[in-house]
Amino acid sequence: MGQIRHLNPNEAFLEPPGGSSSIQARDNLQRRLEELQRAQTVDPRTGLPIQRYILDPRGNIAFEPLGGSTVPGANPVDTHTRYPNGSNYHRMNPQGHGSRKTPHGHGHLLGTGTGKTYQGPSIDIWGNVVPYNSPDAHWPMR
Repeated sequence: MGQIRHLNPNEAFLEPPGGSSSIQARDNLQRRLEELQRAQTVDPRTGLPIQRYILDPRGNIAFEPLGGSTVPGANPVDTHTRYPNGSNYHRMNPQGHGSRKTPHGHGHLLGTGTGKTYQGPSIDIWGNVVPYNSPDAHWPMR
């Protein structure tokens, strides 16, 4: 279970009080561990394993990191993927936002929690830290 939790911090286990040592339970845990080890695709920008690819109708892709989640943004057409702690990982803004009405996306390093205030530093498409308001922090989208 420890190795599984290392690969996916949000993995949940149902086990009876005192634990289980049944052969079936051990086999199931071993299969899940092998599944997680085999399916690892790593985001080259952050070095983190990806658990899902989130695609929009135009073919734009955001990564959902292992243990993370996907939620709508403040504007219902926006899509945000999050780190396990809830901070933004990728943001897709198909209608832009603020004064930038051109469709674009964003990437972030790990922050301290949910919301814009707690998201991590902005990164460019290569994974370099950039100012949040720079053109490089706004990734092109279709």
